[in-house]
Amino acid sequence: MGSWWTRLKKILSSGNCGKVSRVTITYDSGWGNTIYIRGEGGGLSWEKGIAMVNVTADVWEWKTCQQFDIGSFKVLINDAEYESGENHVLIYGGEVRYSPKF
Repeated sequence: MGSWWTRLKKILSSGNCGKVSRVTITYDSGWGNTIYIRGEGGGLSWEKGIAMVNVTADVWEWKTCQQFDIGSFKVLINDAEYESGENHVLIYGGEVRYSPKF
């Protein structure tokens, strides 16, 4: 985890965050692989992914308290292989949960 994650955890735990936007996916990526998220809104970029946090063996999470209106995103394995299908929509303060297909 980079220092951005440490700062975000501190903000989230301090109660100074306002609304939290969250993406939670269930996917067994296999040992040694990481799920990344790319998109727009909430600090996301289509150019470079952000590693999601591996909460349990097959659950991955990304969250932000950065404000945005409506964002879109996709997840990738190792920031290289995009999930199939259309982009997902995330509204500020909302939560999206699903199991991606690759």
